[in-house]
Amino acid sequence: MAKSSVYVENTVVSYLTGRPSRNIVAAAWQEITRDWWALRRQHFTLFSVCRVGSTILGCNH
Repeated sequence: MAKSSVYVENTVVSYLTGRPSRNIVAAAWQEITRDWWALRRQHFTLFSVCRVGSTILGCNH
């Protein structure tokens, strides 16, 4: 069975890589995102948009 494709928006990357937030809502989104990334990402083919200067490129991850 083929994996479903998921577009990974830039906010997801910031939640994964950012320092833990003191804002309770942002901290909750960070935790939810990290949990999903750890437990579910392997079930999907992930895509995002990469920007190089003013050029937007489709990137696979």
